[in-house]
Amino acid sequence: MRLLQNTMLRYLLVTCLQIMLICEATQFQDCPDGWFEFSDFCYSFVFHPRRTQQEAAIACDQGMSSLLRVSSADEQTFIQNWLTTHDTSRSGWLTSGYSDSSGTLIWDSDGTIISKDFFLSSESRISDSTDQTMDSKVIVYKYIGSEFTWSWGKLTDAMSYICQMNRADVWKLDQLKRDFSYGTNITDPNLWETGPNITYLSPDTVFYRVDGQTTKVILDCVATGNPRPTFKWFKRRANQNVEEEVTSATNSRVTITSGRLVIINPDPFTDSSWYSCVVSNKLGTAVSRYIELSFGYIDQFSNVQQSEVQATMYMGKELTCHAPPHNTELSYNWFKSEYNFIRPEFNAQYFLSRDGNLYISEVQASDQDDYFCMVFMSVHNGQVLSGNQPPSRMSLSTKLKVVGENANTYGPDIHNKFPQVFPDVPMAGADVFLECLAYGRLPLKYSWVRDDQPLNPKSYLKDHNRVLVIPSARLEDSGSYTCAVQGYSMSNKTLQLRMKAQPVFPFPLQNQHVDAGSRLTWTCHALGVPPPVYTWYKNGVRLSAEQGSTTVSSTKLTYRLCLSPVFTFKLF
Repeated sequence: MRLLQNTMLRYLLVTCLQIMLICEATQFQDCPDGWFEFSDFCYSFVFHPRRTQQEAAIACDQGMSSLLRVSSADEQTFIQNWLTTHDTSRSGWLTSGYSDSSGTLIWDSDGTIISKDFFLSSESRISDSTDQTMDSKVIVYKYIGSEFTWSWGKLTDAMSYICQMNRADVWKLDQLKRDFSYGTNITDPNLWETGPNITYLSPDTVFYRVDGQTTKVILDCVATGNPRPTFKWFKRRANQNVEEEVTSATNSRVTITSGRLVIINPDPFTDSSWYSCVVSNKLGTAVSRYIELSFGYIDQFSNVQQSEVQATMYMGKELTCHAPPHNTELSYNWFKSEYNFIRPEFNAQYFLSRDGNLYISEVQASDQDDYFCMVFMSVHNGQVLSGNQPPSRMSLSTKLKVVGENANTYGPDIHNKFPQVFPDVPMAGADVFLECLAYGRLPLKYSWVRDDQPLNPKSYLKDHNRVLVIPSARLEDSGSYTCAVQGYSMSNKTLQLRMKAQPVFPFPLQNQHVDAGSRLTWTCHALGVPPPVYTWYKNGVRLSAEQGSTTVSSTKLTYRLCLSPVFTFKLF
């Protein structure tokens, strides 16, 4: 009987303790510094940096909050009053609301349908929402009349934004502040035991042949960790799932020192592969992304003489560079006889396009000559060459004969190929070039405008304004661009720029220091066009959707901690 009573007493004590812990974890707490309280929520109004809706949602999520959703008229009034009082510049503010293709309003933060909206009128709710020219419709706050109210914006619009957090979740912010000293008596960061973390990896690399030998390849993998991690390199051939370790024992041309892999005189067939670095210590394993190592070449130009090209005086003409077979990017140059290189910056009638061709807007008698095209090995964004003397090739001459004598007044006539964009697939983060070229009597004055909004403030014009350069282009630079050319008359043509983006992590995974027996949910977001596909790895091993105490669901990984494990997660 006494044993039964003791057992029941222990059960009651454990149950009460569990209830106390649950209540303590779910009780409302004061909002963090810099946040504003209303009802059961805390709000952070982020003026800068301005972000797109997708970027803002990720930024909020990293701070244990979510992009704003409005649930009541009182909450709407609170938001309006705060913006009216504090935002004197009357800028636009993002929410998580959007309109799907059917016109249904949805809160992206939790996927619920918006049952009550706060547009000024039903007309303003419908008019812009049904505008099919908008790539996506998002709900924003704009200052209209005398107050901030709901309006429409685009998915690519960068604005200020509002993060929202339940007061019961404020404790999670304290957990984010933990470091490797948590749960230990070690305060010296140099003594903390940490798993491997890859901090640098060489970009994709192209090697080539010079003087009968291929250029030396150096691939670097830099990582931190305590104890000091060990490094291994693996390679996988294209279209093969089998990986093999790269060592000096299996390849005498290979040297591995810490994380550096060196290949002397690499073979174009056996060494061209996808390489990955595996870093390990007793606390876990990290696996790098793949580095593509490829062999680049440029064959010789054809030895068949090109036919003579005739051009009419004062008219336009295109000279085509018939590039030899190659498997890398190319850069181009042109020169006349006696290595008289074409310098468009000193003569506006010439235009050297990134398509490799030479364009003459207005042919003069002095243009009659022999022309030569030169090509140089180059790489696309994200690649490097393994040497500093890339191959080049020179074509046979192309004779340009100028005929006619009358000075015809015509143009400007924008060439059928223009405007055009380079590279062919413009990627976010790379420099993008928009080119425009017209035939016609000089002088010709070029200008560019973006049809739906101002040009990127970092963009600039070059080559007599025929080229619009967007450095480190963004996804929001997608849109319609118009080139206008003024001569004896006016001509203009429009180009649609559609940016793509490789997956990029705006907020990388952070180390987590959690209590044994607790539940850990890791959220990771990547930006990319088309949308990225997520894969989770633990200690270099891919995780399935359900694997023991681990649940994987796209951007979220949930781990139910039974003991006190230490491991390294990686997301690709």
